[in-house]
Amino acid sequence: MYVSCINQYNVDFNTFNHKSYYEGYHHYEEFDSSKIYTFNHYIADYGYGKHTYQYWLDIFVNKTGFSKKKKFIVVREVLSLQERNELAKYCDCEYHTSTPLWQIFNPNNRFSDCVIQYNNYNYNQKAINRAREQMKKEWKLKQQSLLLNNNEPS
Repeated sequence: MYVSCINQYNVDFNTFNHKSYYEGYHHYEEFDSSKIYTFNHYIADYGYGKHTYQYWLDIFVNKTGFSKKKKFIVVREVLSLQERNELAKYCDCEYHTSTPLWQIFNPNNRFSDCVIQYNNYNYNQKAINRAREQMKKEWKLKQQSLLLNNNEPS
């Protein structure tokens, strides 16, 4: 088994819902030890167009004391620098929606960077999806505006 990253989380299996946890990701599956998961980036279409991905293994440990673990493979999108810069224009993360003073004086510095633009491999897929949707909406509005302007009599 080769994966790009392994994360381990302590969760309460009584309340943990993997479907809601992975909501927004293009693909995830229960880990299958008989499958080969490549370390390399690869291009695939999981129903959202072709994107570059990498496999990450998420291990969930029951924090209530039982030794049982649940393992999932999640495909995480890998963005090029150009994609990051383009999507960051439409990002609604804490960095873009907070006041400039909050960005400067944040004592924990937890949200000091855009979740799309500066987190090279730990992108927030939901933020990427929202930015893509916003980009599409603005592109459609521009197209409609161009059509209206071209149809006006001179």
